[in-house]
Amino acid sequence: MPMGMIIFWGSIIALIIWAIRQSSEGRGGGGNAVEIARGRYARGEISREEFDQIRRDLA
Repeated sequence: MPMGMIIFWGSIIALIIWAIRQSSEGRGGGGNAVEIARGRYARGEISREEFDQIRRDLA
């Protein structure tokens, strides 16, 4: 029984922490759009032309 309570409350706490992190990412915690595009370009997800177009669109 005590183990069940520990698992239950641990799950509730983990859910609260997850929800807080998700809400902070939605408010810009993940960086601005140019920084995101720069990271995608660095990882090779987008081409130089796509990166330049994103920068022009956001300027």
